[in-house]
Amino acid sequence: MKPGKHFKSYSRRLRHKVFRNYFGTVTHFDVNRKVAAITFDDGPHPIYTPIILKLLQRFDVKATFFVVGVYAKKYPGIIKNISEHGHCIGNHTWDHKLFNELSTTQRWSQVSTCAKYIKPYMSKFFRHPWGKQSHQSRFDTFLFGYDDIGWNVHANDWDEQDADKMAETLLTSLSPGSILLLHDNICLPSKKVENQVYEPRESMITALEYFLIKTFNEYQFVTIPQLFQTGMPVRGNWIDS
Repeated sequence: MKPGKHFKSYSRRLRHKVFRNYFGTVTHFDVNRKVAAITFDDGPHPIYTPIILKLLQRFDVKATFFVVGVYAKKYPGIIKNISEHGHCIGNHTWDHKLFNELSTTQRWSQVSTCAKYIKPYMSKFFRHPWGKQSHQSRFDTFLFGYDDIGWNVHANDWDEQDADKMAETLLTSLSPGSILLLHDNICLPSKKVENQVYEPRESMITALEYFLIKTFNEYQFVTIPQLFQTGMPVRGNWIDS
């Protein structure tokens, strides 16, 4: 390899390492005991979120809800209820547009407008819609003081599936320090958030109940802030463009 190419290759690897260590998305945690985090995206939902809150309370589980600002504005009582149950609330943008495809001004508006309606209860955690981000979109959320949270376990619950299959996927994928992704609501990419037709969540809730029954005596499920207190975050370059 020519010296110039070697330097460019080294420089590129160094940039990726620096970005991962300081701006990288948290995918899971390095922990020394069986603790993990369950997270929910796209809510709150007027029917399903309260059902999920009761289920989590039954198993003494604390979770993290990445909420969409449009729905937070529409259902402030549910947002308050999430917080009062001891769960964490994070920012999932104002109306769930593809964040990495927006301009800087649009991204700042998405973040700040959502924050306006969750501010009394909000923690400084952000999740990109569909997990899609660019270096610039991640830097923008960093400027707002947010840590970006991804996941390393999911059950494709945005597709209506058999509850047993989803539960089995969660059970076989779970490990200490995992971040699990579920949805108390579904924002479809083909429709504006305000025009969404609610997608059924019954199968996911059934899968979650079975999952909690099977793991109740083995794992402790906590919020993302509690995981930061328990172990070391593992970060990755979660970049789409």
